[in-house]
Amino acid sequence: MLSQIDPKTILFPEAKEVYLRIQAWANKVTTIYVTVVTRDGISLFTLTTTSDRIRRTFETRLSSLPIAVAVETLASDDRLSEIYCRVFLRVGGMTAFTLVEGRLAYTKLLSWPPGEFRESIVGPGTLRSVLGTDPAVGVEVSETVPTNTRWLLRGMRVTLVTDATVIARTVRLLIDDGANTLFLLPAQTNQSASYSFNYHAVPLGYQPAAVGLEITIPLPPVGILLLQGWRIRTLTSNFQVGDDYGAPRMLIEEWLED
Repeated sequence: MLSQIDPKTILFPEAKEVYLRIQAWANKVTTIYVTVVTRDGISLFTLTTTSDRIRRTFETRLSSLPIAVAVETLASDDRLSEIYCRVFLRVGGMTAFTLVEGRLAYTKLLSWPPGEFRESIVGPGTLRSVLGTDPAVGVEVSETVPTNTRWLLRGMRVTLVTDATVIARTVRLLIDDGANTLFLLPAQTNQSASYSFNYHAVPLGYQPAAVGLEITIPLPPVGILLLQGWRIRTLTSNFQVGDDYGAPRMLIEEWLED
C-alpha cells in the first residue's frame, strides 16, 4: 500500500531536519568548496578528496532549505574528469532532492539553480601520462585499472633488456579483465639475447616494420577501453629469469566511474 507524504515535510523544513550531503571522487588530492545560501545567510563548506578515486562524503545540517548552491575548486591545475561531485538534500532522514552532479574543474563551476546533472563518463576524459610500476628482473609488466576508474589506452611504451641466454623472445601485449584474456597482440619482430628494444603500442590498426631497436605493436584504431580491475600486461615467449622490463609509460584517457 502506498502512503502519502505530508506536504509540510517539504514545504516547512523546520518540521524535519534538513541536511546537505556532498560526495566527491577524484584521482588527486584537492579541496572542493560548496557555498550555500539560505534565508539565514551564507555558509561555506569544504571537502578534501583523496587520489585513490574512493568516494568521500561530507554532511551538514542546514537551518532551512537552500536558496542557492555553488560548487567550485580553486586549484588551477584541476581539470575535467579528474573530479566528480554530487550535492543533494536529505530531509527527515530521506534523500529528497539531488541539486547538482557533474564533473568539476577550475574553470567549471557547478551551481543550483538551475542545476546540472551529468554522468561522470559522458564526454571526453582527461588525457594522462601514467608511469607504471617497474617490475623486478624476470617479471612481466602488469598494470591494473584503479577502482572507480575507466581507462582508454591510447598508447604505451616499454623497454625490454634481454640477458645473455641465446634464444629469441617474442613480446606480446595482453589485455584481460582480471581473469580472462581479451586481447593478445604480438610484436612481429623477435628480440635476441643481450639487446635492449623499445616497444610502442600505438592505435594504428596495421603492423609497421621495425625501425632499428624500435618495435611497434598495433592497437585497434580507437584504442582499448578498460574497466576497473582490468589489466595491461606483457606475455613474453621464452622469457628468461635475467630479462628485465622497465616501467611502462602509458597515454591514458581517464574517466571517474560513478
